[in-house]
Amino acid sequence: MQFAWRALFIVDTGWKADVISSGGSMGSCIPIIVTGANGFVGRHIVKRLVRDGHRVSTITRSTGHDIDGISENFQLDLAREMPNPDWLSGKETLIHLAGNTGGNDADSLIENSENVRMAQNLANAAKGAGISKTIIMSSVAATPTNQTAGRSNRYGKEKAATDEVFLEQLSPDQNMLFLRPPAIYGSGMKGGIAPLFKLTAKGLPIPLGLALQPRPYLSVRNLADLVSHIVIANSEAWEKCDRKFIEVHDGELVPTNTLIRYIAAAQGKKARLLPVPTGVLRAVAKMLNKSDMVSGALDPVVIGQSTLLQDCFDWTPVEKMPDSLKF
Repeated sequence: MQFAWRALFIVDTGWKADVISSGGSMGSCIPIIVTGANGFVGRHIVKRLVRDGHRVSTITRSTGHDIDGISENFQLDLAREMPNPDWLSGKETLIHLAGNTGGNDADSLIENSENVRMAQNLANAAKGAGISKTIIMSSVAATPTNQTAGRSNRYGKEKAATDEVFLEQLSPDQNMLFLRPPAIYGSGMKGGIAPLFKLTAKGLPIPLGLALQPRPYLSVRNLADLVSHIVIANSEAWEKCDRKFIEVHDGELVPTNTLIRYIAAAQGKKARLLPVPTGVLRAVAKMLNKSDMVSGALDPVVIGQSTLLQDCFDWTPVEKMPDSLKF
């Protein structure tokens, strides 16, 4: 292992007690700049980094960020403008979380999408500022295996193109790594598996009793813990993972029908699952133009197993389902 010791202590975050694992030097204050800090994932990661004692700046499209401890916030639409390189000057690490998960015209060119334009503007600024380390939040949907016929989707193509922008535009001496998570869940989520929480809370029947394909998930607490490890890692670890695409998840694959039972149990409810044949679900979804939604519950997601995160950053998931669903 890279790190000689590990300190564990508990901090009450107000929403859940967090076990913090630290590898690197305790008390180190790293200058970091984060895009997309107002989003669901961004808020969790920024709060964790601030709590760890880092000097965190943010770039957000909208005003009204209310996370205590932020050093400075820059308001900018990354899809329209390039950040001033001075904003990034003096920062050791850039974390790119901003992204558009939907709403793009499916007929427009991928290279004209908001996600790609954001990447182009940000990568140009990062190159000009000489940022030494960059973490890009990609998606498991961008992996070649999940882009094969039958599993291809617009978002995955855009994220893959976004990754290529950073690979092409940053200099060889600028380290970067790409995190490719599956659906991320946790306190404050709006998309992903959030609708399942609403359905089980209301006690409504859900026609996914035969949704048996194992699927990966990632708790936002696990993701924030991982990022906290990466930012304090030494140059040797970064070099080992430089330009790598790392698929990260909770460590276990969970079928959708099992996930629903877990969610219901976490809410103190009983899952009402109906054994509707998957072929019937797909046919109805196609008529209602909801095929993507149903595919998200029925189709398998291919995700790799890698020891890079443990070998380079001394990281393993700090929580797993079903306990991770209690928030």
